[in-house]
Amino acid sequence: MFSLSDVLANSPKNLIPLIGDAGKLLVLVLLVPFFLLLVLHELNFIDVFSTLYQEEGFCVHANVENPWLRGHAMSFYACSAMALWMQFLVYCGLQSGMSDDSLKPVKKNSISLFGHSLGHAYLAYQTNDATGGARIFEDLTFKGQMLTFAALQVVWYGFMRQRNAKRSARFAFMLALFHNSLQVFILPTRLFFTHVLLAVLASSSYRGFNREYKDKTIYYALEAWLVDVNILVMTFVESFTCETFLIHIGGHVWFDMVVPLGFTVYFGILFRQHCHEKFDQTMMGFFFRKLTFQTKNGGSVSTPHPRVAAVLTERMKLH
Repeated sequence: MFSLSDVLANSPKNLIPLIGDAGKLLVLVLLVPFFLLLVLHELNFIDVFSTLYQEEGFCVHANVENPWLRGHAMSFYACSAMALWMQFLVYCGLQSGMSDDSLKPVKKNSISLFGHSLGHAYLAYQTNDATGGARIFEDLTFKGQMLTFAALQVVWYGFMRQRNAKRSARFAFMLALFHNSLQVFILPTRLFFTHVLLAVLASSSYRGFNREYKDKTIYYALEAWLVDVNILVMTFVESFTCETFLIHIGGHVWFDMVVPLGFTVYFGILFRQHCHEKFDQTMMGFFFRKLTFQTKNGGSVSTPHPRVAAVLTERMKLH
């Protein structure tokens, strides 16, 4: 059985962008049936999602008197801790000489994860003790709606922007305006997480396809398969198995852990490769390759040194 790291390591460089694009395409393909199922549930045509997931939008223990013991609070604690862990990975990578480009996804997502944790802290505090539900957007005054709209517009713009000329700042702002208006004025609070999830993953996948070919590096491919694809897989797991399975082992917190765990594997693969390359550049690495008849990239040398070959031939004759 081959791991993802083996596949990428043995793939020609011109295949790596295709591997990354395949991951992004799988995300878009999986988004379509999930969105259709969500719409059919809202129209009361089907009932296959977990009851708790339909009521809360999350698989969490929300009906708890102490707000800091609710499922959202558990996600706040876990995400905050793992955001620090990811920052620690970035620090270790920088200290060992890993490139900024390889660590950029880890650093960026550690900040996003901490922001996500603050959202869970807010939901934990706002959840109604009696019903276990949150009605953040529904119960806002007009002034509260305007303030919330202004604050979330900045957040949505950060989600929608693209750092190249293929998506203008104006277009990103209009996309953010659409999603922000939909969330603050139309959608119920229980669909907040699902709306953000679908919008961000769809936008990220589309932006991935639109990257320049030279920017579709091994970092792009690893992030697509280790993080993005697994987020969608956990979305189905959470929505279908909340009461029967997921809530009994922690609930939504395991969905949140997909990102830091995925990036931990991402970092491990790249760190191992980095250490291997650094070893090859040392004198010890040079002699190790000579002794094991390996080339610098790890392949076998076709013929050993003539003197070594003569010794081996002589020994074979003796046997």
